[in-house]
Amino acid sequence: MSRFGVVVGLLMLAVCALALPSHAAPPGMTRDQIIARGKGVVGFSYWWGHGRWSTTQGVSKGSCSGGCPSCSHKGSYGADCSGFVAKAWQVPSSSSVTTDAHPYSTYNFYNESQHWSSISRGRTKKADSMVYRPGGAGHIFLYESGDPWGWMTAIECKGCNYGCVRGSRTASSSYKARRRDNIATVSDKDGDGKADASDN
Repeated sequence: MSRFGVVVGLLMLAVCALALPSHAAPPGMTRDQIIARGKGVVGFSYWWGHGRWSTTQGVSKGSCSGGCPSCSHKGSYGADCSGFVAKAWQVPSSSSVTTDAHPYSTYNFYNESQHWSSISRGRTKKADSMVYRPGGAGHIFLYESGDPWGWMTAIECKGCNYGCVRGSRTASSSYKARRRDNIATVSDKDGDGKADASDN
């Protein structure tokens, strides 16, 4: 092959590489912003394969009946466990809580590291998650506070009979801790999700 052919071939490879979708990091968020977004789901119904809720007062929160995944949902809002965490974490990218999205399952959160990474359970902090995936079934929740090996406060879309809740729970040793990429580290003593300096 001529030198010209090699150069043309390399240029074509470079153009093709530029055309591939990027694996950009999710938008920077503080831990408090993630928790505030997550708390917004509390009271909404469990909705298998979805991730959508509203901040509007008085909106119908939906209802779920039966056993999932063959459950029946009524209403426009609700989320399942993985749809909820993806929306609270804003992965793979920013999206309104009112936009229905379900980009990842518990399989993805457990086995992959697209916009998150594995951490040791003892290092779990506010806005990290815990996920398990035994035998094809799974669950994921957002960790808020407490002892990651004992009683903790969690936000989760727990199932058809429970809906999306915030409360105390434990988690078996089958759960693995995950941390979202691009956590913003700023001083936020008042917990409003804004850097203290910007509150002035």
